[in-house]
Amino acid sequence: MKTCSKCKEEKNESEFGKDANAKDGLCYYCKDCHNKRNRDWMKKNSSHYRKYSRDWANKNRFKQSLKKARYVAKQNGHVACLATEEHIKEAFDGKCTICGTPEIECNRKLHMDHDHETGIFRGWLCGHCNKALGLFKDSDEILMSAALYLENHETKNEG
Repeated sequence: MKTCSKCKEEKNESEFGKDANAKDGLCYYCKDCHNKRNRDWMKKNSSHYRKYSRDWANKNRFKQSLKKARYVAKQNGHVACLATEEHIKEAFDGKCTICGTPEIECNRKLHMDHDHETGIFRGWLCGHCNKALGLFKDSDEILMSAALYLENHETKNEG
């Protein structure tokens, strides 16, 4: 048992976070008081916190993209993206790899595309192209069939 230095309540040690610098290896405040303190600070400093978060996200964009892609792949039972942060940075030119739409014109940031079976990074896609690949089940045959369909349809309309 340990007493919280903030609320003065005696609580189980599991109610305290870890602190390597403390004698007993636990934080002085209980988790509840620590969380309340953080919430209060964020309310008072919300504009500073938002700016800090935005700046951090911009600086660590590729790291975040890679982390998110790996998390989503794991959640969906796919092979995680095997690319390195440097590799995906090199491939980024600010435009969709398929249609060439600049990221600025997209409603969201470009998606980091990779092969779900092998984990190999393929490129940066806008939301429309990323969704289209998914709807076509990443199948070359289906995509080629769709392209032929459109090509034949154009020919019939012209003649």
